Amino acid sequence: GADGVLRTQSGLDVLDENGSQIILPPLLEAVHISDDGVISGRPQGADSNVIENYQRIKLVKSDDYKNIEKGYDGLFRQRDGTSLAQDESVKVRSGMLEASNVNPVEELTSLIRIQRQYDTTVKLIDEANQMDQAQDRLLSYQ
Repeated sequence: GADGVLRTQSGLDVLDENGSQIILPPLLEAVHISDDGVISGRPQGADSNVIENYQRIKLVKSDDYKNIEKGYDGLFRQRDGTSLAQDESVKVRSGMLEASNVNPVEELTSLIRIQRQYDTTVKLIDEANQMDQAQDRLLSYQ
């Protein structure tokens, strides 16, 4: 936001590994989030080789599914009200759709491959039909 607080698209604060708001300096260029949640960027006007690390997004995981509930707001919470600790095994995936495990590039590549297989199959069926028709013509001359 204009106040430097990092928020989700729906306006919720993104928390750091200590559970505090993530506040970034104004006018950052080339912002990047690493797979372990570290936010880095280049301050506006700085040399292209200047990259500063800021805060780290809190990444959590729970294996106790009985203690997790989905609220009316769509967010998941611990039933007992406790907060989960940072989990080093959790990774951020850039380029993925939110609430999805879909990788758009992989899916598009797969779709193109399937379309090519379909086109090849249609051509083979057409050729087989042409061969059947040619065989029928040859047999009708006898």
